[in-house]
Amino acid sequence: MINMKKNTYNLAILLLLTILVSLVLGGILWSSYFTPKSGVGFWGFGQDINLDSPEYSSAGFVIQDPRKVYVSQDLKIDETVNYLDEVVLGVFPVAKDSDKISRADYFVGEEVLSGLVISSDGWVLLNVLGRENVAKIISQKKDAYILLSKKDKKIYQIEEVVEALDQDLMFIKIKNSNNFPVRNLVNVSSLRSGQSIIAYNFSGQVSVNFLKSIDSDNKIKFSDDFQNVISLNNTLSADFKSNFLFDLNGDLLALVDNNLNILPVHDFRSRIYSFLKNKKVESFKFGVYYVDLREIAGKNLPAYGAWINNNNLPALVKDGLADLAGIEAGDVIVKINNYEIDNFSNLNDVLNNFVVGERLVVSVLRSGELIDFKIDLK
Repeated sequence: MINMKKNTYNLAILLLLTILVSLVLGGILWSSYFTPKSGVGFWGFGQDINLDSPEYSSAGFVIQDPRKVYVSQDLKIDETVNYLDEVVLGVFPVAKDSDKISRADYFVGEEVLSGLVISSDGWVLLNVLGRENVAKIISQKKDAYILLSKKDKKIYQIEEVVEALDQDLMFIKIKNSNNFPVRNLVNVSSLRSGQSIIAYNFSGQVSVNFLKSIDSDNKIKFSDDFQNVISLNNTLSADFKSNFLFDLNGDLLALVDNNLNILPVHDFRSRIYSFLKNKKVESFKFGVYYVDLREIAGKNLPAYGAWINNNNLPALVKDGLADLAGIEAGDVIVKINNYEIDNFSNLNDVLNNFVVGERLVVSVLRSGELIDFKIDLK
């Protein structure tokens, strides 16, 4: 009888141990295969996760304790720079006796202008800000210049030049080339203070910085003469004059002029896209002076919108697009097509999403009533 009780006791102990071991092994398997998104293993140790993976694209993914998160951007920066080495080109004068010399006779760092490929068929946007005199010479004597790729040291001939220097733009077409990789022009509404940016020049120099602010300075803004200015946490060195800024995806974020002023590409967006669409630089005149309601508080004003106001001076250009459509001083423009004027976009930021030939539906608040006006851009 005693031996029977002892055997039963031992069997119970063995069964209990088996259950405990099974639970531990099951927990480890669950941690390893079913909960990788936590970034923490079964024993609480951290593990690496790839935020670029599709499994983290869900809006439900939450980092609960950011103090324990370590983010390395090195790999992303290397990937972006590798792309930029291919599509940021240098403009060089054709060397004498060019049929007898090697490609090494064009030295990186001695380019007269820098350009960025913006279409797969080889159109290049040149940064001509503060370099208009050089740009005019290239426009007049295109056969006296070549384009050089830093990545493979390939020399490209220039087929065509289109300049609109009065609008700070110039484009060069590469002869007999296509299938270039291209990225987007960053929309100003997607920019946030503190985000990482990359300054890059044709020599291959890279500076990682952070966006501090975007501001136009003027309290009363004019739709037809407007420019945002970007400020960074750290001042760019002179090496990046007349070059470009990119986000970590390699999308073009801004142009740096010859005085190191930083102008978001979004302010050129409408003209660049009109060129890519029609092969000519076109712009439209909306014709309003306004106050961005992000910058003013009033009990009778909405939180956001473009308040048509010019401090007791005429707020609309006579016979301008807005004036002809019926928009009046005192109106508040709150939306154009599907773009709202909000905490991240003023009126000009929204207008720069459109090109000549498109139709706008402009939503306006007037005496508490929402009114729509249709405007054809021309």
